[in-house]
Amino acid sequence: MGQEIASVPSFSGCTIIEYRQKILQSNYYYSSVYYGTSPDISSIGYSRYPAYESALYTGSYKAPLRSGFEPSTGGDIITDPPVNEWFKEKFIVLPDHISRVLNDGGEETSTRYTGVSSGKIGLYTHSAFSCAMEHHTDWIFVHKYTDTEPKMEVSATEDNVTGMVDPVPKLPIPTYIRDTDTDDDGVPDVWDADNSTPTEYWTDRQGVGRMWGDMNGDGELTSVDALTILQAVADAISL
Repeated sequence: MGQEIASVPSFSGCTIIEYRQKILQSNYYYSSVYYGTSPDISSIGYSRYPAYESALYTGSYKAPLRSGFEPSTGGDIITDPPVNEWFKEKFIVLPDHISRVLNDGGEETSTRYTGVSSGKIGLYTHSAFSCAMEHHTDWIFVHKYTDTEPKMEVSATEDNVTGMVDPVPKLPIPTYIRDTDTDDDGVPDVWDADNSTPTEYWTDRQGVGRMWGDMNGDGELTSVDALTILQAVADAISL
């Protein structure tokens, strides 16, 4: 009994079909993944049934003849996928040939068949004489084939930039930060906005100091500062 799932839209051009499957029977009859429309269909078929073989094929059937029909030479034999474990497949359909890559290994190419250029993509399976047969497809992706996959390269920095782009001066990269603190206020000179803070002053993060009790920052201690402190103590104001 045959079962089939096919795409609703048709595809065109050089195509790669990638998928992940698992076959769960050592005497598995046959199944296939195909691309095209009869009478021009390229397919990759799997069979573990006695006298049948896994193969690549292009013709009027949705599976290689030698994978699912009476003993035949229709189709180029390929390596069988494993049984009872997941495997990844890449089925490549080009105008001048068809091929497969099993589990990211070496590419096996058909010597007799070329690929189709358009049609639907589908999954086909057939059980043998009503015997139980099971396989799973985890995922399937379809994308266009390119001779060279796009690559990204990072080139060396150019020292002399000419043309419409203004040269950008290169500043030396510091290898260390000096920890000199001239006024000993806890803020290194490299970050200190005022490296002459007297030792009796408190200092903020930027190294700017202020006399203790100088609430308004005028550099003097006056009654205004005292009043501000008393108001803060009485919670009349917040600092």
